[in-house]
This record gives sequence, structure tokens and C-alpha cells, in this order.
Amino acid sequence: MIDMKCIRVLLMFCFFVQINLYGQNTLGVIKNDSLALNAYTLFSTGLSTYLIDNCGHLINQWQTESRPGLVAYLQENGNLIRAGSTPGIYMGAGFGGLLEEYNWEGELVWSFVVANDAFQQHHDIEILPNGNILFIAWEGRTPEEAIANGAINEARYWSPAVYEIKKIGEDSAEYVWEWHLWDHLIQDFDATKENFGVVSEHPELMNINMEAPQSLGSPDWIHLNGIDYDPVRDEIILSSRHLNEIYILDHSTTTEEAAGHSGGKRGHGGDFIYRWGNPRAYDKGSNLDQKLFGQHNAEIIPEGFFRDGNISIFNNGIGRPGGNYSTIDEISPPRDFEGNYVLNANGVFGPSNLAWQYVAEDMTSFFSSNMGGTKRLENGNMSICESRSARFFEVTSAGKIVWEYENPVSITGILAEGANNDGIAASFRAERYPVNYPAFVNRDIEPGEVLELDPADFQCEIFDVVSSNDVYSEMQDISVEVLGNTSIQIHSNHGSNLSYRVFNLGGETLRKGIHNNFTQIDISSYTSGIYYLIVNGDKSQFIQKFVKY
Repeated sequence: MIDMKCIRVLLMFCFFVQINLYGQNTLGVIKNDSLALNAYTLFSTGLSTYLIDNCGHLINQWQTESRPGLVAYLQENGNLIRAGSTPGIYMGAGFGGLLEEYNWEGELVWSFVVANDAFQQHHDIEILPNGNILFIAWEGRTPEEAIANGAINEARYWSPAVYEIKKIGEDSAEYVWEWHLWDHLIQDFDATKENFGVVSEHPELMNINMEAPQSLGSPDWIHLNGIDYDPVRDEIILSSRHLNEIYILDHSTTTEEAAGHSGGKRGHGGDFIYRWGNPRAYDKGSNLDQKLFGQHNAEIIPEGFFRDGNISIFNNGIGRPGGNYSTIDEISPPRDFEGNYVLNANGVFGPSNLAWQYVAEDMTSFFSSNMGGTKRLENGNMSICESRSARFFEVTSAGKIVWEYENPVSITGILAEGANNDGIAASFRAERYPVNYPAFVNRDIEPGEVLELDPADFQCEIFDVVSSNDVYSEMQDISVEVLGNTSIQIHSNHGSNLSYRVFNLGGETLRKGIHNNFTQIDISSYTSGIYYLIVNGDKSQFIQKFVKY
């Protein structure tokens, strides 16, 4: 008989077995296994924003009076901040221009119009750590202004801008920072203009005469569709669908510095400090060097998360050589020891290779011609919103789908089980928040019914953060040994291409690092409870649960 007093750490070894069977569901939850993050998913369709659990039960719903414009984010205090659409159409696109905040009970507590005859918010917003809001906007530029800046075509431009506002009162805000692409143009067409130059020698600037096929004949020249913020580096990340590029700006500048070419932490004012995806946009390389194809939602992976500091991108794949299919691409931007982004010997911003990619096994089964979103989760998995197909899902680093949901809320109303939601239930984004996110702490959350009508009869279980099993492995030669109540040893023959992370049930990272055949992790200071060790390779994953007594 085992003396339980002598056992300080309990390991329970068994191989992962997918537990749930879901019948023939076509809507709602299709899959939820024990490797999925225990989370609530937020998405908007029509005039409502919904929050559901991993089994598709309604947790909360916010009813609004305007269409999305296009995103909504849940704050730590339980309030919802969303971008809506104004009644009027200022820039001709028909959506955006309104920012709103609702409390958990659905009451409107703040509203502010961010549209007029000169500019209009659109697509995405970003809430900063101090509560301020960044948003991207179109700003109208006349044909005369375009010619004055060396444009070949005398045409109207909707040029990108970024604004930062601070909320004041219930219906107002103060503009505290702004950036305008129009201040950072270059051209080699008209030598009489001040911005005359060669973009290949100045990749920090935008060639006003670089026009993509998608934007021909449209004033929506660049078509930004996403904005994100890196609080570690105080940088802004932008995504241009039409030019198939992402850009990074230095947010440490003043508004005056952001209009120029010097100042700020990086010393370059409001110029691009990094761009990636299509070097042809700054006259470097050819079509063969293009990496992005109509992409969306470039985001920095937060500090403390798996591969933090990298950038994840929903690469839509429209016009991709070899056919149209979407991928989730992750890149590791090259930075020097001081954090500056560096060009390679050919004058191109790297990397040339991806750090990680998710692609469906048959490729074409994952494709969204426009929209789309992705985000690294607390458990190391990747959350994906396949917008056009109204499908939200989560994958491991090995590409295994562990949670999948088909949105049953369409533009015509709630759909019944068996209906086809393709093209009529699209959602621009779907955000996933772990169950221990502060918005839910000490809040009485009672799951309601599933959203779809006439739901199928299936069983769904809510699991712990990562796994209710003890060992899940796609690696054949990795083992873990626990020494008393003080440390864990990892043994393998994989070399140094693995990373590890130890976290608790709430998803909080306690230790992370690189594993090189042998790693010892000190757990002596951990409080009693359940913990997880995850070891990740490029295409494989090992997860083990352990209990500290």
C-alpha cells in the first residue's frame, strides 16, 4: 500500500483521449476537448454582441442600436467597448464612426462620434493600458493635395490616420495624439516637390504612387483593417489589406514628432520603423517575395505568452500563388540588442521565414476572402475567427483543432440546427477571454441556453484551463520526472528547438524558457494546487498535469 504522506507530488500518466461526441451538429459547438482554453467567446452579429461559454451557452448579451463598425472588446471591469456605425455616411463606406461603452447590464455609459466631413473611424480600435482608445481612420485628401504631394493621378484619396482619444464625461473625449500617413510620403515622379526621392532608399516612407490592384479606382488607397498596441515597446501595429503589408509606428512620439522624421524613443518620428509582407511596396523584390495576401489582424503576442514578442497575422490568402486559402502566420521581427528593427543585407525587412504557421490539412477548407482574426491564448493555443464562414475555432501549436463553433446568429435572425450559416452569419472578430479574466471574477455568471434554434442533443463538458487528463503527447521521446515536492526534470532528444511553460489553472505563467534536452524547473515556492507543464515544438506538443501538495 502506498504511503500517501510520502507522496508530495502526484503525477497521473495517461494518454490523451478525446472525450466528447457531438453527434451531427452543424451549428453552435462542433468540438470542445480538454486541450481547449476554458474561456468565454465574444462576437458581434447584427445589432447584438454575444458572450458564450465553451459549450455555446449564452453568458451575456449586449443589444445596440447601430451595426458594428467593426469590433467589440470586453474590459476588465466588465464593460463592453465597441465601434459602431453612425447614421450618416461621411466617407462613403457606410460603417464606423461611433465609439460606445456599455456596462455589464447593457446600459450605455459613454458614446462619442468619431466621424465628420474630414475623417471617419473604421474597422478596428485598440484600448490602451491607461484607458485611452486608439482608432484608425480615413481622412479625405483632395486631388489638389495629391498633386501637391507628387501623385501621378489627380484623384481623391482616403489616406490613413491614427488618433488617440481620452474619454471625458458621458458623451465626449479629448484628442491627445495623432499620426497621419500623409506626412510620410515619398515619390520619384515630380522632382519639384519636397518629398521627391526613391522609396527603395527610404523604406520608412510610403510611395504615394504605389497602388495595388485591389484599390484601383477607389479612394480607399491603403485600406487599413487592423490596429494593435505593444505596451512593452510602446509601438503601434497596423495592417494594410490593399498593399499586403503590416507597419509598426513609434507611439512614444509627441503629435508634433509623429508628423516628422525624428524624435521619439526610436528617433524616427512618425516614419515606419518596420514593415513586412510585400517588399515590392518599397521597390525591393518581386511578386515572388510577397508573403501576405489581403491579411487582417496583425497582433503582438503579449509578454508572458508562448513566443511573446512575435507577431501573429490572419493571412487571408486572396490571390495567393497556388490558390486561395487562408493561413495563420507568425513572424519573429529581427531586432538588435537595443530593440531597433533591422534590414537585411538586401535592404529588406525580415524575416524571410515564418516562426510558425497554421494551415488546414486540405488547405481549401480554411479560407476567408476578407475579414478574419487570430490571437495567441493564455494556454499557448491560437484562437481563429474564419469570418466569412462564420466559424470560430482554436488550434494547438501542432495544428490540432480543439474547440470549434459555427455562429448561428445570421443577418436574417437566429438559425436552426441544420441550416447553412455560410455568408450570412459573418463576424469580423471573435475574442476569447479565460474564465479567470477580471471581468468575470466575483460575478454571478449563470449559463443560459445555446443560441441556435432546435439544438441537437449532445453532451458538452467544461474542462480545466488546458487538460482534465494528465499527459498529452505528440512527442515520442520526451519524459518528465518529479523530484519530491521541489522540482521537475524534462528529458528529451529534440535539441534546443523546444520551449516550455509552467502555468496554473487560471492560465498565469509561472515559469517559461527554452528546453535543450535537459531542463530542471524549481517548483518549491508554488502553493498547493494543480499545475500544467507544456512543451512546444514547431509541429508537436507535450502537456502534463501535476499536483503540488
